[in-house]
Amino acid sequence: MSVVQSIDFEENRFKVCYSGQLLQGQAKIFFPVDTHVKAVYIKFSGKGFCKWYNGRRRTSERLTGSKTYLKETIYLISRSNAGTVLPAGDNNFPFSIQLSGKLPTSFEGTYGYIRYVASLYIESSVQKIEPLRESFTVIWPLNLNSQISFRMPVKRRVCANFNQFCFFFCWKTSNLQVYGRLPVSGYCPGQTMNLKLDVINQSDKDVLHVLVQFVKEAIYRSNSGVVKCERVVVAERRSEGCRANRIGIRSAKVNIVVPSLPATNFSTENICRCNYFLRVTAITGFCHQNPQFTMPIIIGTYPITDELYSASVSGVITEQPSRSDVAESSVPRTPLRRYPSNISVNSTDLPPYPDADPPTYEEAMRTVTTNDDFVPKYPTYKRGTKYANQDFNNWRD
Repeated sequence: MSVVQSIDFEENRFKVCYSGQLLQGQAKIFFPVDTHVKAVYIKFSGKGFCKWYNGRRRTSERLTGSKTYLKETIYLISRSNAGTVLPAGDNNFPFSIQLSGKLPTSFEGTYGYIRYVASLYIESSVQKIEPLRESFTVIWPLNLNSQISFRMPVKRRVCANFNQFCFFFCWKTSNLQVYGRLPVSGYCPGQTMNLKLDVINQSDKDVLHVLVQFVKEAIYRSNSGVVKCERVVVAERRSEGCRANRIGIRSAKVNIVVPSLPATNFSTENICRCNYFLRVTAITGFCHQNPQFTMPIIIGTYPITDELYSASVSGVITEQPSRSDVAESSVPRTPLRRYPSNISVNSTDLPPYPDADPPTYEEAMRTVTTNDDFVPKYPTYKRGTKYANQDFNNWRD
């Protein structure tokens, strides 16, 4: 007997939901003949897991971490000895589950993951029916308008002096300075980071090029508290170099589009979490250390609005929640409402999506290969912004 099963989320073909959301849907079961069942239920589960080895092969220590984030069973037909006879054909069972506002974002990494699964079980007295397992994405919402620091410029500078050798003598030459500026620190997948670079090279070393790398820092935590950090270069760009003893400033603009990635996670309690930064390195081509600096990047789930960005630039700063308040903002406080994205989220967590510019939900950029065919999806925006291509004068001051 062939039984066809499916789990559909209401008006949500991407199977993407947010922490704190009331998730609604239907379990659909097709029986070719009348079938006696003892129970029908859905198990919702969410688990974080990580594993790695420390030390050499023979003496290596196996470290693991695990945590259960979601474990709930919803009965569509309650279990009973008498059971129930379901008619041949389609049988639909609506369900709903209130997700916790503290569920972390789905994540797939080299050494660990955070995964959510809905499993449909049919207990039949006639035959054993294999459960249907449907993976889905959970997103912990991070509104980039929630903190003034997310929409303020990021500036960095590095200055390097090189030693000149001649027989037994050594002296320092004039220095090499590299400046970097981003208009804001917060971006969403699909948006473009516009980095402006200025190079002042009064040293006697040529700068072959400036290497800009967008780096994802995945952090895994074992049950014993040991932490492993993995850094993956997500995107890389090169700008023109600068000859030695050059008079004036060599300026360049470097644009990097943020791919589909999980949002920055500020909680240190999660089994897996992510941070991001830009790494800027002036490549000189010699044996000494190349000048380098990093710029922190916050990846969110809702982009900075032009209105709030303009207020930040003009110096109009309203009271903002602390970082701990941001972490708690995912807890539902008001009734859920429907947005044009076809996903119900808490209005205190995310501003309404503009009708003309809802996000798309795109599969995460694959930085690792796993045996699981499921790939999480994250909100991606193509929205243009006022701060995207601004020209900043005297910004090094």
